[in-house]
Amino acid sequence: MSQYDEYAKFVKVQANPVGRGIQASITLPSSVTFKGNTSNYVNFYLGGFLQAECGLSYRKGQAGFRWFANDHSGLVGSGSYGEFSFGQTVHLKLAVDEPDASNPNKALYVRFYVNGSEKVKYTYKTYTKGQTVSDLRLILAGGTNVFSRMPSTMPAWEVFHTQVTATDLQIKNASSNTWTALTNGNATPTKFHWPIASGTSTPVPCPNPQDYILDTTYLSSSRVYASIK
Repeated sequence: MSQYDEYAKFVKVQANPVGRGIQASITLPSSVTFKGNTSNYVNFYLGGFLQAECGLSYRKGQAGFRWFANDHSGLVGSGSYGEFSFGQTVHLKLAVDEPDASNPNKALYVRFYVNGSEKVKYTYKTYTKGQTVSDLRLILAGGTNVFSRMPSTMPAWEVFHTQVTATDLQIKNASSNTWTALTNGNATPTKFHWPIASGTSTPVPCPNPQDYILDTTYLSSSRVYASIK
């Protein structure tokens, strides 16, 4: 899957400062509606550290959401569908280990947590005290198809969900290893859709809805709302 063959819509909240982790609480939508093929999905996740993408996923026909974790090779860990219910609030955290005061040169790893419980330790790269990354982000996404051959006209959109809420958006500081709220001043929200026309940066025109409905009114309080209707 890539931006050139996947039919999908996204909200991204990009953390503008560098940091050592990102966290948020996700209140899942009360309902998801799929119309069409079984490749439909809804994913809400954290990303960063070059390869890590991990969060909550729902597929057509399943009892509810599950947690998942990906790296460059694909899926590296997951729970069971139905572990999280529609409307439930789930806390997600993706962060580098706390430094060891007695061993400042100790190799540190990125770990993914769900409701405070560690789910995945990423071992593809180690970090040192104070080392930061610039790609920390929250993604809200819905996808409906992956094309083996791009159609001349995009088909009707098939994935819809009621409001999902992301609250308590925070980034982990490099200097103090404390957490700071992500707000209007240090986070950039955008919405966009795929596929991208080959050889360009322009999305292929698609039927309505073109994009997510995104409400950033309360980003000053580290909160965003989104839906596809």
